[in-house]
Amino acid sequence: MLLVLVSLILGIGLFEISVRILKVHHNINPFWRYHPIIGWSQVPNLRYEYLLNGEKVRVVFNSKGFHDVEHSLEKPLGTRRIVLVGDSFSEALQVNLEETFFRRLEKKLNQRGTDKWEVINLGVGDFGTTQEWVAMTQLGLKYSPDVVICQIFPLNDICNNTIELCDLCKSYNDHYRPYFVISNGELRLTSAQPLRNLLRRYFAAYGVVEHAILKGKGRKLETDFERRYTEGIQKMGLAPLGPSLYTYVPDQEQPEVVAKGWRVTEKILEKMNSWCKERNIQFIPVVIPFEACVGAKNWRSFASGSSPPMIQDYPEKRLGRLFDRLGLPAVLLKEPFERNIDLVLPYVGGHFNAEGHRVTAEAIYSKMVEIGLVTTKT
Repeated sequence: MLLVLVSLILGIGLFEISVRILKVHHNINPFWRYHPIIGWSQVPNLRYEYLLNGEKVRVVFNSKGFHDVEHSLEKPLGTRRIVLVGDSFSEALQVNLEETFFRRLEKKLNQRGTDKWEVINLGVGDFGTTQEWVAMTQLGLKYSPDVVICQIFPLNDICNNTIELCDLCKSYNDHYRPYFVISNGELRLTSAQPLRNLLRRYFAAYGVVEHAILKGKGRKLETDFERRYTEGIQKMGLAPLGPSLYTYVPDQEQPEVVAKGWRVTEKILEKMNSWCKERNIQFIPVVIPFEACVGAKNWRSFASGSSPPMIQDYPEKRLGRLFDRLGLPAVLLKEPFERNIDLVLPYVGGHFNAEGHRVTAEAIYSKMVEIGLVTTKT
């Protein structure tokens, strides 16, 4: 028995060493690779092209697995840096890299301002605010940022930040993502699968084997996922709107699990602001409007007759109160998007078109000028 046990341990050890030496990775899907710190990133150095509405889109990821150019960890002398954290709106795979709001913002800052600026994108699709916290503190700080921009999309961020809603956010990635929970009034970092997450993080071979097993159960897992979703929204009182749209419902109508998600989200944003203040980093939240919320006509068409009734600008008003209390220079994009409604709509697959990125870059730039971060050339 001892011989068998020793042989087993040696075999597992050799397999682990082989996986690490050969740099065998496991992808959550063809484009997202498991990341031990933030849950997942894009596949490093991946490049591909596709046609979108008859136009060719070229997608390029850097060596760190982000939709961006390369950036050195060491900040160049005389350069000010912005680190961007966000979800698929920051990942921005619907437009070419040079059309994204973060690349446009960098160009605008360097053309109009007196300082040299560099914008570093750490946004990844399907991220929640907890992952953005982890990306900011564990990855972003290494770039010595002067400014952190946190992109917020209330439609699904609240769901993605709530561990009780794991598997109910229409995401197959929930078991990989970190979550914050409130314990004794403070945020505590955890995950939906603490033991398995620990094994994934520290034993590369475990992740490879787990992924192979899950891939073999693909169809069954999809069926189980749909069943858990249907049962979950009924059990938690989230029918008929589902967990995402309940974030637009007034306080007294919100199910407790959604109200809890809002409280967690607000506490994370408050924590991000405090962390930045301690390091003399300017924190700027940017709130993305859901496409159906842009313009009264769109909203009437989308929300007419909903039960319970939804409020078109509920997230902006609620987050606006938080930002006012914290004294934060926030960018709420709903108003500039409505001023440019004919250009920014329709979204592309639920995300910004090129004009949406342009308007976003202009709004962030204007806010930076307003708060004195940018001195414009005369």
